[in-house]
Amino acid sequence: MAPTHLTRLGFALYAGARLPGLSMVEGSGEAGVRLWVADGSGSAAVADADGSVTVYGPRDVWKDVEAMWAEYERLGRPSDRDMGITVTPCGQRVWVRSAEHEVSAAW
Repeated sequence: MAPTHLTRLGFALYAGARLPGLSMVEGSGEAGVRLWVADGSGSAAVADADGSVTVYGPRDVWKDVEAMWAEYERLGRPSDRDMGITVTPCGQRVWVRSAEHEVSAAW
């Protein structure tokens, strides 16, 4: 999976809602686009445009990203315009295409 796919805003919004606490930062490396993923607890992954992925720490955060990408593809790769958020005094909810299709945290 190319890191460039993961930097699209639609996926970033979806993954952010599904994987709270996981951060993804886009940069560049020798092979082009580089994506850093970290959970803030010592686990991380670095994915390069050439397809190489290096995972660090006790948790395979890249596996989590791949699982979210598979879900995102099954949803038809919704764009940022397909995503919404409802904010109430009780909290906020992220949804895809309509408020009835809430995106909940994976954990």
